Amino acid sequence: MAKDMTLMWGSGSAPCWRIQIMLEEKQLQGYNQKLFSFEKLEHKSQEVLDMNPRGQVPTFKCGKHILNESCAACFFLENQYKSQRTKLTPDSPGAQALVYQRMFEAITLYQNIFVYFVSAITLHKLMCLKSLLANRHIVSLLKMCMSVHRLYTAIRYNTETTVR
Repeated sequence: MAKDMTLMWGSGSAPCWRIQIMLEEKQLQGYNQKLFSFEKLEHKSQEVLDMNPRGQVPTFKCGKHILNESCAACFFLENQYKSQRTKLTPDSPGAQALVYQRMFEAITLYQNIFVYFVSAITLHKLMCLKSLLANRHIVSLLKMCMSVHRLYTAIRYNTETTVR
């Protein structure tokens, strides 16, 4: 059954782990898998690009279906093998909606933590350059970063904003 499945993955990648955990929960052993090194940029190889033009992993193939997003692959596996071993989504539409809401909230939280982490690193670098920049420049840069963040948040959550 799992012989027609292939997972291209990279070590340390939470999205790759999602699919691996799903395959384990559904007891789909024996699938083909290939580990790619991010450090060596192997995920940008022609082999990956042939299945995923973005050159990203995970890339999951099941029969004729190629899925390049981990959540899509998990939904596919849950729907394809719903009655096999662990049932991961409830039957009730209301309960399903709650499961999906929690899942997407977690993804959004992960993305926001990443944005804030990058912002903190950027801020730290700016503060290290303090001696080279006049204080008014740092303040201007911080205001610009805050405006960009407000704009990103407004687009992300489809709300209105004004850039100050």
